[in-house]
Amino acid sequence: MKNYDEIIERHKLFWEKAEVKRPLLINVYDWVDGPRLIDSVSSLPSGCLKSEDIRPRDFIPELEKIRAEGELVNDDRLPMTEPLSCLPWMEAFFGCQVNNTDRHMWSKSSLEGITAVKEYMKKGPSAAWKDAYFEFMKTLQNYSKDNNGRWGVAQPILRGIADVSAAIMGTEPMIFALYDEPELMEEFFGYISKNMKAFFEENLERLEPFHGGYILGQYFIWAPEKCLRIQDDAMAVLSPSLYSKFIMPLNRKIASISKYNAIHLHLTAAHVLDQITAAPEIKAVEYDIDEGSAKASQYVDDMKKIQAAGKAMIIKARFNREDLEVLAKNLSYRGLCLIPVTRNKQEAQDTLAFFEQ
Repeated sequence: MKNYDEIIERHKLFWEKAEVKRPLLINVYDWVDGPRLIDSVSSLPSGCLKSEDIRPRDFIPELEKIRAEGELVNDDRLPMTEPLSCLPWMEAFFGCQVNNTDRHMWSKSSLEGITAVKEYMKKGPSAAWKDAYFEFMKTLQNYSKDNNGRWGVAQPILRGIADVSAAIMGTEPMIFALYDEPELMEEFFGYISKNMKAFFEENLERLEPFHGGYILGQYFIWAPEKCLRIQDDAMAVLSPSLYSKFIMPLNRKIASISKYNAIHLHLTAAHVLDQITAAPEIKAVEYDIDEGSAKASQYVDDMKKIQAAGKAMIIKARFNREDLEVLAKNLSYRGLCLIPVTRNKQEAQDTLAFFEQ
């Protein structure tokens, strides 16, 4: 069994960006657990989902299997679970329809055009989906208490301002509206930001401690205080000027509600990386290199830029040995966490052995 006290000490050093012998290493065995969780609940309806269709306890057996897999290798992964990250909770909260098809949960909006935005804002968010989310969180927390502190319960993927706006309006209509109706879009983004910030604040209030701290969702990273994960993939379709004008100031306000936070980025965020690294409210940057898109070693310059800005950095990728050699040669281990997506226990052990040789 892992020694959690020793592991947590390494997590503390990550946030402190202290001198260490190797990066924080947290192996995961797939990019996302959504399909296997959906498959594990045969009673889950297909097609349009309602909030009452989500029965948290139905997912616990598979979540237990995922927790057990995290114990297979003596890396820095902690036992952590989340309220069903494959479900688009934030989009549902803002009134989008949630669908379950082909082992995937996705959102759909019925909003038609910019003229419908004002009426949409009058309706307000969905209390039913918000209640379902926090019921899921509480169920996982109670299960942990009943089983000797089984796991820490963390924030799942909760998408950001541009993501939710694109989900509600459609990506192209959102972009055109930024040019045709900038004042209305500024009001719309403000509406989303205000309600999203309130959701995040309530989420932080409801988090419960694990070994004297809290766990950063998706990353299995322990923090000494309550922590927050930010994601806004739709930044990829916004120019640097549009992102700077409409979105970045709002994301900074959201980031400011928690001292320990991380923002999730894909390679498609390179054009706004300077803005993100310049934001003092953002503590850590996750650089996600999707499988098949590139080798991690090709993006060392961006990684060095993140470190030079004084940010802790999380890199998630399917690393090969060449990647590891290049990263070890070019990056500081201070404030560095690697999340290798490994196919099996042996790959995970090999990654750990690379840094401990």
